[in-house]
Amino acid sequence: TCTRPPGGKPCRTLALAEYVPEAVAAPTVDLTRLDLGAGVKGLEFGVVVSKDTRQASVSQPLLLSDAREVLAVSAAPMLLSGRGGAPPSTAKGAVVVNAGEDVLAVEGAYPLSVTSAKWTLTGPGISQENDLWASDALVVPAGFDGASFVLQLNAGRGVSLLKSGSTYTLTLSAVDLRGVQGVASMDLFANFPPSPGTVAGAPLQGFAYSDLMGVSCLDW
Repeated sequence: TCTRPPGGKPCRTLALAEYVPEAVAAPTVDLTRLDLGAGVKGLEFGVVVSKDTRQASVSQPLLLSDAREVLAVSAAPMLLSGRGGAPPSTAKGAVVVNAGEDVLAVEGAYPLSVTSAKWTLTGPGISQENDLWASDALVVPAGFDGASFVLQLNAGRGVSLLKSGSTYTLTLSAVDLRGVQGVASMDLFANFPPSPGTVAGAPLQGFAYSDLMGVSCLDW
C-alpha cells in the first residue's frame, strides 16, 4: 500500500520500501553574463533524468530580449486637483480619476539620449487623431510631446472626455539617437459618481425663526 505523505504529494514506492521524495533540479543562470548574439531571441533549458537504461527529458523555451536594445522608460502620475498628491488605484493597479473633476499630471523619465518622446491616450470613444479634444489647450495644455503630460478633465472638452466605469491607457513612447525604443504605460479608470443615495427632509414645511428642520443623506 502507499499512503500520501505530508504535503499531499503522491508517493512512489518499491515493494516493502519506504517513501522516497521526488528529486528537484533547480539550476540558476545569470542572464547578465549571456551574450545572445545577432538574431538570437531566446534560450531553451532542458533536463534529462536517467535511471539504469531508462531516460526521460523535458525542455522549456524562454523568450528573451536584449536589455541593451530597450530603453528604460517610466511614468509617474500625480493629481493637481483636490488634495493633490499620488492618485488612488484599483486592485488591478489602474490609476483612478474622477471624470469631469480631476487634473492629472504625469511625469516621464528616460535616458538623456532620447530624441523623441510622445504620449498617446487610447480607450472607449477616443481617437487622438480625429477628436477635437486632442487639439484643445484646455484639455492637454502641455501637448503630447516631451516628458510632461497634463490631462485636465475639468475644463473644455475634457469634462466629457472619459466615460464613467471605462478604462483607458496612457502610453509614453521614446526613441534615442540609435533608434532604440522604450515604452511605459498606465491604465486610467474613470471613477463612477456617488450613487445611489437619497436625501430627505422632515418636516417639509415650517416657519422661519421657529421650526427645526432636519435633512438626512443616506446610502451614498
